[in-house]
Amino acid sequence: SQFSGDDGDDIFNLTDTDTYVVVGGAGTDTFNTSTDIDSVIIGGDGTDTLVIGAATLDLADNTNFAFSGIEKLDITSATGTTVISAKQLSNNSTLAIVANGDQLNIEIDPLVAAVGGTLDASNVTIASGSTALLNYVGSSKTDTITGGVAAEIFTMTAGDDTIDGGTGTNKV
Repeated sequence: SQFSGDDGDDIFNLTDTDTYVVVGGAGTDTFNTSTDIDSVIIGGDGTDTLVIGAATLDLADNTNFAFSGIEKLDITSATGTTVISAKQLSNNSTLAIVANGDQLNIEIDPLVAAVGGTLDASNVTIASGSTALLNYVGSSKTDTITGGVAAEIFTMTAGDDTIDGGTGTNKV
């Protein structure tokens, strides 16, 4: 199934765990979820926001979940940890994290090929007035992880990893 917005500012409340596609279109669109959705979200033109309303939500392991054209990820309602994958992040040229001291983990898929994976967070920022803990998690293979301008944590496992922390104050 596919659901589409119009050229205005649309609000989508995503509660169904089935696989479907949601297209925002032009305008400032908001996609709200508190559910472990397995859908594809396409923001379209404008400044679009994905709002995570669950205390803790792991979207990294969902087979079909993807988002693109999303400029803001709002995790202010998350009192635990929100998890997305490096592959899901790669569909967005920039991503500002809106948070109130909340944690976002971005993980390299542990099932990546024997050579490891890549996580490029060079365009991830913390939105003005927000505080967030950004944690980049490698796989057990050889990974390449690039941080951004925020203070970040790099969680490594086995493997001969390459890390570029960016300009923030980072912890490995």
